[in-house]
Amino acid sequence: MKRALGWVCALALLLTAAACGQTTEPASTATTAATSVATSATRAALTMRTLQRSTEVPTTTSATKPTTAARTTAASSKTDATAATANSAASGQHSALYLPGYSADDIIRYFDEVVLSAEYPSDEDPGCVMRWESEIRYCLHGSFTQEDADWLAHVFEQLNKLDGFPGARRVMIPELANMDMYFCDRDEFHDRMYDSVPDDNADGATTYYYNGANHITDATICYWEDMSDSVRKSVLTEEVINSIGFSNDSTEREDSVVYQYGSWTNEPDDVDWVLLRLIYAQEMRAGMRRAEAERVIRKLYY
Repeated sequence: MKRALGWVCALALLLTAAACGQTTEPASTATTAATSVATSATRAALTMRTLQRSTEVPTTTSATKPTTAARTTAASSKTDATAATANSAASGQHSALYLPGYSADDIIRYFDEVVLSAEYPSDEDPGCVMRWESEIRYCLHGSFTQEDADWLAHVFEQLNKLDGFPGARRVMIPELANMDMYFCDRDEFHDRMYDSVPDDNADGATTYYYNGANHITDATICYWEDMSDSVRKSVLTEEVINSIGFSNDSTEREDSVVYQYGSWTNEPDDVDWVLLRLIYAQEMRAGMRRAEAERVIRKLYY
């Protein structure tokens, strides 16, 4: 069975406009992830966030539930929007996002877990919505197969249907890319992940960068070239989803493509798609924290 060990760490790279001779506006374009540190003068502030997927059996074998604090937060806001959506639900009317059997509180809890939370938060972790605002231009490197390329094209084709998603396309010239995907051996894997992946059983890992406005600007994804065929599509998909706004894996939803303790699913499940639609909804903004995001979710999901 495939096992996933997801973790997040943040490394702050403190940059100043005065030292670099740049303005304080967030960068509107991005360089390739492999050269992002060297060319970071184009950003007022830049942070690296790494997520890992592993085939190692976790030391905790049962899924943990969200903390009481998270549940309290999810249920505490009683706004006019909440009352309005409750009335609509009572009358049998639901929004286009609605999934039978899932309440707004459920969706808020799931959103908090995978979008606003980090498994190992640090002082630099913003704990807010982060998303792409400009087109993703992804480039494949290394020992990928045509099947890999076709599957990733399928994943991005589905993502391109999301309202608000800025779009993604494959580029063949590395210098044009802002998302680089490497199919590589262990040494290159660790090198490109800045040695932040201690687990030699990892099948995939993602590092993405975001600016002072919490816009994701660049991403580097590494796939172990010898990962099992039985998990390959799932791992390919998960790292993409992690790189576009899911900052954490789920410990609660076994059907999620980012389920931390192992999943056979190759694509996002229905709840994953709801969360992705919420991340890129017009009403949602990069930088929103829990209270603001909750109000948006209660407005849109009923």
